Amino acid sequence: MSNVKPAIIVFLLSAVFSSSFSYFSRSGQNKADQYLLIEKKQTTSNDTPANRSIIAKVPAVSFTTVGFGPANMRRFGNDKLAYNLYGGKFWMLNDYTGLGFIGEFTSNLENSHFLGISISSNYYPLKTDISPYAGADIGLAYARGYQKNAFGFSVGTSIGILFFRSSTVQLSTQFKAAVLLDKLPKGHPGSLQFRLGLLF
Repeated sequence: MSNVKPAIIVFLLSAVFSSSFSYFSRSGQNKADQYLLIEKKQTTSNDTPANRSIIAKVPAVSFTTVGFGPANMRRFGNDKLAYNLYGGKFWMLNDYTGLGFIGEFTSNLENSHFLGISISSNYYPLKTDISPYAGADIGLAYARGYQKNAFGFSVGTSIGILFFRSSTVQLSTQFKAAVLLDKLPKGHPGSLQFRLGLLF
């Protein structure tokens, strides 16, 4: 009989331990299932267009751009034919808008010069391979005319046509007007330009 009691105690302890372990295992599994269910509900309920992040979701297509063309310099002291060169980076944000950082130089190759850098934005109304566009820019510029210097903010506007939009090399024709907000003796210097450029 003395050997029976220890055996019964060991059996009872084993039964209690195994049942307790089974209970806590089931309880833990149920909690995990509940957490997963809550997380799934939260994800489902919160993952709406209004709550979804839009930061850097659409990659911009980057282009290097260069171009040139004839220009007419206004209020610089002469009416001689001038020439414009430009270059910079341009990003197509989507099918309808683009943003660029452009540097340009306009000169009559004698005593009238216009040098500027600007942030430029274009709008393309058509989602086609050939699209007209309108643009605006703002930046800083330096002008030299009448043997005087002027420096300050500049603004510009442009219209043009962009060709081969589905290609990695595109052609742009553009008519642009730019003006410096500082003055030379005859007023605010500016330029009218007809430009032909590449984006590649």
